[in-house]
Amino acid sequence: MAGRRAAQVSGAPRIAVASLMFEANTFAPGRTRMDAFESTTFASGADVLEAGQGLDSVAGAVAIAREAGAQVIPTTSAGALSGPILAAGVYPRLRDRLLDGLASHRGEVDGIYVQLHGAMVADDEDDVEGDLLEQIAALMGVPVAASFDLHCHFTARMAAATPLLAGYHTLPHVDMVSTGERAMRLLLAELEGAQARLAWQKIPMITSAEGQDTNQPPIREVMDRIGEIVNEPHVLDASLFMTQPWLDVPDLGWSAVVVTAGEGGLAEQRAAELAQMAWDRRTQVRAPKVPISEALQRAGCTAPDPTQGPVVFGDGADSVSAGATGDGVEVLAGLLAASLTGRAQVIVTPTAKHPKSVPRPVWVRTSPSPLEAPWLLNSTARSGSPAPW
Repeated sequence: MAGRRAAQVSGAPRIAVASLMFEANTFAPGRTRMDAFESTTFASGADVLEAGQGLDSVAGAVAIAREAGAQVIPTTSAGALSGPILAAGVYPRLRDRLLDGLASHRGEVDGIYVQLHGAMVADDEDDVEGDLLEQIAALMGVPVAASFDLHCHFTARMAAATPLLAGYHTLPHVDMVSTGERAMRLLLAELEGAQARLAWQKIPMITSAEGQDTNQPPIREVMDRIGEIVNEPHVLDASLFMTQPWLDVPDLGWSAVVVTAGEGGLAEQRAAELAQMAWDRRTQVRAPKVPISEALQRAGCTAPDPTQGPVVFGDGADSVSAGATGDGVEVLAGLLAASLTGRAQVIVTPTAKHPKSVPRPVWVRTSPSPLEAPWLLNSTARSGSPAPW
């Protein structure tokens, strides 16, 4: 591990906190520039603790640190919504800002907690989080803990930089706060002499998020097993990273990660077990995709029922929450070509390829940017009044 192993800390530990959050989509056109961060999340000092409005992993980490009597030292925070990879030069600026914020406390803190996504890619660095963790550990010389999104692209560089890593357990993501709590508990355990050991296993799977619901089989079964593993003696934490699939980077795939308290072999055994469980379910997590024409045909065979709401079509490959641009017109084109018996609504980001006029009964709501239509729901309603726009 880079940096220095913790000597057991006596008294109240001092912990620096930082955050850098971004999920890239290497297939999205264009580049993400510095202003995307400056206009979204760009905080320093005490404002870092409020940037996530109490709903992010920082909030959970800070709560556990304070509960343990630790002194929390917030440094810097930056984040932008998912999008194309970072333009050259943007990551070095973000990295240097974060490192500078920590450097002023070098020799004064006992540990570092950093909130990361795990799928940040730049023109000048494929493995942003791996590089950042290496540099934090080398600069500060104290234990470093990090929390990640479930769609982290986990890498060997991350694992080598620190064993104190925890990832979301839920999709849809609802456990951001508790993931921060877990990461901070890892850090506090290390400061108390746990001698954490991390083992991980890459799984050759790249799948879209539609089949990754942690509330339903088959993934729920794996997450239930993780819940059992983390309650075993000597196990500190476990995560299953299902990766951001819209990346073109080396060694992309799912990863099983287990952290134990210095127990040789146990982390490796449990990581291998989780990886095998995921691999055994590889065919079940494949989300069925059909052409829009077939989806419309299926919807047309459904009897109208106003009490059930609209029929919804989702274009998963154009999901702005995964960094896409939200300007795909395939659903719109399919609706225009269909013989609709009711009304339809489509949300798109306007570009030159959109039709200038759309005949009823299709209403098109355009958003100036995909950020104003974060879920990109392309829906067909078979009954009801026209949309208000």
